[in-house]
Amino acid sequence: MNLTNYEKKLLIALAELKKAREEELVKKTRMPLASVSRAAAWLEEKGLVRIDVKKKEKITLGSEGLKYYNNGLPERRILEAVKEKEKSIKELAKELGEETVKIGTVWLRKLNAVRIEKGILILTEEGKKLLEKPTPHEELLKLIKEGKLIPEKLKPILGELKKRGKILLIEEEKERIITITEEGLKKSTGVKIVEEITTITPEIIKTREWEKKKIREYDVKAPVPVVNPGKKQAYYAFIDDLREKMIALGFKEMRGNIVQTEFWNFDVLFQPQTHPARSERDTYYLEKPSKGELFEKELVEKVKKAHEKGIAGSKGWDYEWSEEKAKNLILRSHTTCLSAKALFREKQYPLRYFSIGRNFRRDVIDASHLPEFNQLEGIVAD
Repeated sequence: MNLTNYEKKLLIALAELKKAREEELVKKTRMPLASVSRAAAWLEEKGLVRIDVKKKEKITLGSEGLKYYNNGLPERRILEAVKEKEKSIKELAKELGEETVKIGTVWLRKLNAVRIEKGILILTEEGKKLLEKPTPHEELLKLIKEGKLIPEKLKPILGELKKRGKILLIEEEKERIITITEEGLKKSTGVKIVEEITTITPEIIKTREWEKKKIREYDVKAPVPVVNPGKKQAYYAFIDDLREKMIALGFKEMRGNIVQTEFWNFDVLFQPQTHPARSERDTYYLEKPSKGELFEKELVEKVKKAHEKGIAGSKGWDYEWSEEKAKNLILRSHTTCLSAKALFREKQYPLRYFSIGRNFRRDVIDASHLPEFNQLEGIVAD
């Protein structure tokens, strides 16, 4: 079994230490970290050492986190701005910026620290208490900045902070521990480090130095790392960035099927069944299966009445609404059908939802039009 000088140095060090982290072996052998890692991998392949990898999450403050740590989170800036007197949302937006007010009010409402009446932001009793103590997010920022351990009671809140844009920088650290095996201990006995030629250069050939020194042997069958040089497609990276921004603003994501009935895609949005957008020239209809079911019978009756006669003061479209047409299956032409479903099914208010997804419309393909596109939308209801 041939060993390189790096392998020999590592084996000699491990024969003494028995088990060590890569960083300890760097100090012991005075070899670069990359050389220690490679030599350990070769020795493991030969059964002379065992490598154990422990993964841990390293959390530090990102660019936004450092800004918030120095200047205060949006919710803290709002609290400080209204502690002396109540202010309107418009006043706060002028004073602190619209983005700060949007983000800050979301989190203050989650903490039951404020309420909004006729556009005026009013501190609650809970909000007044927060003037004297840090919020859970502020506690976390301080602990992370100081590199301290996060207590168990704050770990559930850590997930919220992770969703807030680029506040946190999360890296996965790997600690590699190398242990010598019984076979490695036997092999380490009598190991000698001899000067070797590792690369043949023109100079070595001219001086015939290769005749005086040992030339390192290479194992052409040795394993090499698998490289996957791919990266995320630019448009999908852009969509993911939009998704992160919406979540950071406190919105929950709506998801749903690409295939929808005409009922949810058009009828609940009060679009008449005779509208040109519902023709086969503009909308993709499924051939098999061509029909779906409408399970929300009470809603179906309300929609039928709204179309035929009108409700809540409207006059309707004054035609005979067809339930059979409403059952037609189509490729959704927008994601507003998801908003309609959320408003129908959600029972807890206030709510903030967004969706970002694929839609289909029969269109002439040019530089700015395709039959398939993504749409981002959101709803706020109280």
